[in-house]
Amino acid sequence: MRLFADGLPILGAGGPNRRARRPVTLAQQGDFRIGRLLVKPSRRCVEVDGRSHIIEPRVMQVLVTLAQLKGQVVSRDELIHACWNSRIVGEDAVNRTIGRLRRLAEIVGGFGIETVARVGYRLTETSAGPQRRRLPGPTGLALYVLVAGVLLGHAVAAAIVWQHLFPSHWTVVSSRVLVSDAAIERHPAISPDGRLIAYAGGDDVLSRQIFVRLLAGGDPVKVTDEPADHTSVSWSPDGRELAYVLYRAGAPCTLVIRPMTGGEPQTLGRCQTDERSEVVWSRAGDVLYFVDRPSRSASERIMRLVIATGARSDFTHPPAGTVGDGDIGLSPDGRWMSFNRQINRVTEALMVRDLQSGAERVLDGMCGGMDPGGWTNDSRTILLAGRVNGDNVIWAYPVAGGPPTHVMSGPLEMGRLATGPGDIAAVELDNQIFSLALAPSAKGGQPQFLDGNNAVSGAPAIGPGGVIAVAGGRNDEFGVWVRRPGETFHRLAAAHVDEVDDLSFSPDGSKLVYTTEVGGGPGLKIVGLDGTDYGSIRFSGSEVGAPTWDADGQSLIFPGRDAVGWRLWRVTAPFKTPQPASGYGWLSVRVFGGHLYGVRVDSPGVWRIDGTPTRVAPLPGSAFPDLWTISGGAIDYVDDPFGHPPRIMSQPIAGGPARVIAEVPGYNPDDSFAVDPRTGAILYAATRIDATNLELLHLALR
Repeated sequence: MRLFADGLPILGAGGPNRRARRPVTLAQQGDFRIGRLLVKPSRRCVEVDGRSHIIEPRVMQVLVTLAQLKGQVVSRDELIHACWNSRIVGEDAVNRTIGRLRRLAEIVGGFGIETVARVGYRLTETSAGPQRRRLPGPTGLALYVLVAGVLLGHAVAAAIVWQHLFPSHWTVVSSRVLVSDAAIERHPAISPDGRLIAYAGGDDVLSRQIFVRLLAGGDPVKVTDEPADHTSVSWSPDGRELAYVLYRAGAPCTLVIRPMTGGEPQTLGRCQTDERSEVVWSRAGDVLYFVDRPSRSASERIMRLVIATGARSDFTHPPAGTVGDGDIGLSPDGRWMSFNRQINRVTEALMVRDLQSGAERVLDGMCGGMDPGGWTNDSRTILLAGRVNGDNVIWAYPVAGGPPTHVMSGPLEMGRLATGPGDIAAVELDNQIFSLALAPSAKGGQPQFLDGNNAVSGAPAIGPGGVIAVAGGRNDEFGVWVRRPGETFHRLAAAHVDEVDDLSFSPDGSKLVYTTEVGGGPGLKIVGLDGTDYGSIRFSGSEVGAPTWDADGQSLIFPGRDAVGWRLWRVTAPFKTPQPASGYGWLSVRVFGGHLYGVRVDSPGVWRIDGTPTRVAPLPGSAFPDLWTISGGAIDYVDDPFGHPPRIMSQPIAGGPARVIAEVPGYNPDDSFAVDPRTGAILYAATRIDATNLELLHLALR
């Protein structure tokens, strides 16, 4: 084997029988170079100029394949064979992966990916460093200013022009996993002096405690021990105290301050409505900001709590009918607050508020799936982390306005991001994977997963003939998937990531309806099992809930939220304009025996809606309004989605005691479940992997 001077192997060109190559196994690949770039496939890492970047496994497989045949064209079939193990994938999957590889090339430089029309792709080496987008050259007065600046030594003017032509951007220069074990570590907060990090850790999301450790290393120290779930940590400006939120099921959350010197914690008060919240300490140290609702039917908003007096007030005022405000971040200089304003289930806006004037403005009206909260030390840039169109990213938004820039991509989904002195950041790495599963047949058993590819997940629906429908992704393809008895899953309708939810079969099992984005807002889509498109329904309000079919299959009923609140709406074939079907106060609806049943905003349980509302089952509550269904003349519901394990209870509609019909270990509380009408088997999204860790990032302007 030929080697570089540093002993790393040179990957040669492939032989004549290139198609016979084995699929790329990253663990078996040696390190290699492309120009200045050092590629480490087994670690999914590329290094250049002392900086390292972690990339997704599929992107690394494609890079290895193209590098092995450097200078030669690699067909799409060859890529699919080597990187997707010859599985059937759509063009979107290949295009997306090539696009991410090109973004990597723009960041690190040293190579490019050339498309050969109707043939494939090839890797080319370049001597250039990271690419910067070049704007058109200066003309007229701008050119005069530039020349004058150079000739007359006007360095300031020249610097301004240079910044205009070659704008700097934030990037990650190094990273390391800070906390990594089998437990859950979330809600990071870096101390004001940059020496410590506090976070919530534990085996589940019911009993986490607050831990503190040195960023330089060492063992963590547990600083709380109350019997509750501890979340959302925030340091006081002097670093002497921690504020956090206590969660206990069935009660509004509690706001607590704990001295770091070992004194007794101080309870500041309870939330008015929300069981879970977030808290951020003001830069002046006199105020806590937290998220709550004044009533169950109101939008969430940011509240202001004066620590000395306990006085609280609404700090933001989201428009009526919106989901509300959250994900608070404060700039280091104390002038700005960033937050997300969720308009509906598919639209979020990144907001910034001037804390001096109170003025608010929208920085980005479509930033769904991203968590703000981090700020660069100069207070000029907001950092957001999350998953967008299948890509795990951190973006930087200038507070003065302008387009965001890409900071980094990673192989795992990133959640909350906290920043500290010296432009360091801690980010959650979420390794939580759900897959469709059957509930265990016996107490203490484990779920039986249906899809060996870890693919389709989400809220399932089961038709009269046993056909399963679910929203999710497989092989980087997302949408609605169906499986007939005895067959495998196939995609019925394509969609973007997280765009589809709440599937429901028509009474005859020939059609599916689901919630999705329609014309830039919430709505419903109807599709036949044969692929026929029966059209879309646009809802004029801000949010829609899970739809259900009337018994004749000619009408749909769904909960929808308008400027006043939640109510039921009905739309009849040919499915054009929804009309109100109830008074306000209903979050969820099902049809059985010619009657409507639903979950209320203000009181837990399932209620028969016809006439005077009558409660039939004690749960679910308004926090999980869709965790129930009707099967065999009974209301089936999840008793506690965070239980050990959660259970499915069955309450006869005609009366009688509730009974346990199944345990559902690893239940995903974000999704409902389904009952097979033929067998009574319970289908749900179960956890395959749940281990959220923390990564430390060092940021710099390049």
